[in-house]
Amino acid sequence: MLLLPGGSELPENNSEIFDVIFIDGLHEYDQIKKDIDNSLKFLDQEGFIVIHDLLPRNWLEEHVPRLSSTWCGDIWKISFDLLKTENIKFELLLIDFGLGIIKKENKIVKLYNSNLKGKNFEYLVENYQKLPLLNRNELAKYLD
Repeated sequence: MLLLPGGSELPENNSEIFDVIFIDGLHEYDQIKKDIDNSLKFLDQEGFIVIHDLLPRNWLEEHVPRLSSTWCGDIWKISFDLLKTENIKFELLLIDFGLGIIKKENKIVKLYNSNLKGKNFEYLVENYQKLPLLNRNELAKYLD
């Protein structure tokens, strides 16, 4: 398993393939796009990418730059990109500030860019129900 702190990149000459990559770090939309693009290159076809902190509870937890001790930033925006990205399965677990799970369905994945850079917490609230939300009981399918 690879733990990828935000802003970290694997070296160009990396040859390792990972089963699970966990992303939790710099909570900014531009950075999470880079982290996911980088991770997809080194993810096993049967592997998963897990993203922490996709569901801020209020605008303070979402605001960039950081204003509160609990901070998710604006990485929630990547959820809407992942909804439109071909050749992946994306689900969002309603636990621990939202855990996103990405599973590749094809070797070639190009992350969709919906350009949500200017959107804020209100957009998330208005579009929350469009997300592929799973509750705690549905988590079991990932534990088999």
